[in-house]
Amino acid sequence: ICLAVDAAGVHIGDDELPVALVRKLVGSTKIVGVSAKTVARGVEAENEGADYLGVGAIFPTTTKDSPLTSLQILSEIAAAVTIPVVAIGGIKEENIEQLMGTG
Repeated sequence: ICLAVDAAGVHIGDDELPVALVRKLVGSTKIVGVSAKTVARGVEAENEGADYLGVGAIFPTTTKDSPLTSLQILSEIAAAVTIPVVAIGGIKEENIEQLMGTG
C-alpha cells in the first residue's frame, strides 16, 4: 500500500514482513518504522534498515491490545540504538513526565 499511494513511509509490526525485505521493497527514500518491545528486536531492526522504532505500549491504552513495555526496557532500547525511539501507548499529560530520562 505504501508504494501504491506513494506514502512517505511505512510502519511494521512483529507479525509483518521482515524489516530487510520491507527496506528492499520501499527503497532508501521511504521511512521505515518498526515496533520493538525488546532490545534485541530494536537492534535487529536498526541493522536491517529501520529509520525509527515505536516502543510500547508504555501505559495502558484502549486503542490497542498490547502488553505493556516497562520504562526500563524503553530506556535500554533507546540506549542500544542510534535511530530515534518513539514511546507509544497511553501517553497523557498526567504521565508524560515519567518518560523523562528514558532516551
